[in-house]
Amino acid sequence: GPVISKIQSFLNMEPLQIPGLYREIHQIDMKQISAIDFSLAHDDGMNPETLSQAEIVLVGLSRAGKTPLSMYLAVIGWKVANVPFVPGVAMPESIRTVDRRRIIALNINVDQLLAHRKMRQESLGASGFYAYSSRKDIEQEIQNAQRYYVTSGFSMIDVSNKPIENSAEEIIEMITRRFKAQARL
Repeated sequence: GPVISKIQSFLNMEPLQIPGLYREIHQIDMKQISAIDFSLAHDDGMNPETLSQAEIVLVGLSRAGKTPLSMYLAVIGWKVANVPFVPGVAMPESIRTVDRRRIIALNINVDQLLAHRKMRQESLGASGFYAYSSRKDIEQEIQNAQRYYVTSGFSMIDVSNKPIENSAEEIIEMITRRFKAQARL
């Protein structure tokens, strides 16, 4: 019509004449928005009743980097939930309904976790909570977490001294490989 003709002459380009192209291009954006919404709704153990809808479930100790990694993965289109492992607190029952191949446990070394926790305490002005940033307590927490991960059959990656992008790449590769193998069967 006349509007397209004007645009065509102004841009000096021919129309592609592909119906639905705009919608197709913006479908990617909608997938990312959906993934971000899902990940925000499933941050730090929230909404455990829909945990099985996640494409990736991250499990880890406080300050191991679950939330930043979840958000990074969500921005590139993955529906991610993250669940904290807190010694002495039961994991949500719904984690048993999640395909184990989708659960990734985050390991972190003692020194890095200690540094993250001390920094967090200082930023909150909560330096009196000793167990949270005690080397001995952190070592025990890491051992308990690793024991739980192994007995639960969770895959583990070490996030110590790694940029989020590298950890995300490792996780995506694991998940993609696992589900491509299933598709071939």
